[in-house]
Amino acid sequence: MKKTVLITGGAGYLGSVLTGVFLNLGYEVTVVDNFLFGASPILNYLNRSNFSYEKADITDAKTLIRVMKKYNTVCHLAALVGEPACTDKKETLKINYLATKNLLKLAEENGVDRFIFASSCSNYGIMDTRQEAEEDFPLNPISVYAESKVLSENVIIKFRSKKLTTTILRFGTMYGISPRMRFNLLVNFLVREAFYQREVEIVNPQVWRPYISVADATRVIVSISGANKEKVGGEIFNIVGENLTKLELVRKIQKEFPKFKPKFVQTNKVDQRDYRVSAHKFQTILNFKYKDKISDTIPKIAEALKDDLFDDPYAKKYNAWK
Repeated sequence: MKKTVLITGGAGYLGSVLTGVFLNLGYEVTVVDNFLFGASPILNYLNRSNFSYEKADITDAKTLIRVMKKYNTVCHLAALVGEPACTDKKETLKINYLATKNLLKLAEENGVDRFIFASSCSNYGIMDTRQEAEEDFPLNPISVYAESKVLSENVIIKFRSKKLTTTILRFGTMYGISPRMRFNLLVNFLVREAFYQREVEIVNPQVWRPYISVADATRVIVSISGANKEKVGGEIFNIVGENLTKLELVRKIQKEFPKFKPKFVQTNKVDQRDYRVSAHKFQTILNFKYKDKISDTIPKIAEALKDDLFDDPYAKKYNAWK
């Protein structure tokens, strides 16, 4: 069977890396993206015979129906991400939740074999960090973004089909270099600030976050796409390489930038998320080993900044919102 994959949000931070990996593996790949942040992340793929794209919003059902018929796998990454992008709750639910619900239905109706959904560890919200959250722990979304992901998960969990295999991936906070670079992600953000010796406030340094490199996240999706359906069908997996407090993350960055001295602030007025997440289930079922560590990636981001690989690291296009 010919290996084919449709990637929504394929010009995004994770999607642009994933697209290149699938192309190199010989998949026929189509990206559906509205190119809100431009098409430059996929320009290098345009001369590949196994690549195509559709400039379309994820809510564009006509385009999705037209392009979906020839694909075995759908990787659904497209979403409004993070609170600054999700201030309009109605719009967020339309794009992140209702479009996912519709996409799932279209996938089944058009003969798609696998549906891989990118969710978030933000769904855990606030929890007792003396233990690591496993996939069956209660969810506690405290943001519109997380709420939209939980609603989408619920639709997928309740979905029953003999033809379409679904898998939900709850990703930790991503980091690392991508063709569609983002400097609003915590690791990338702090390395940039340390490199340029900017003054930074770290809110609630004692809280925990799970992390995963964008490269490891890509490896996970590729492994899911080729895994035995009995192992991954109908499953939810936490995708996490490391759990660190914000303070521990700062300490790692200070090893590369000893002069980096952020100001620590305690407040209950902003982001209160605090959670540690277990990656045991996925690693055990698929015998998967994560390759990347934050401490190894920090100097790579710093080197890219030193070599001026980003025209303006403070440009709006390196955020997740306009």
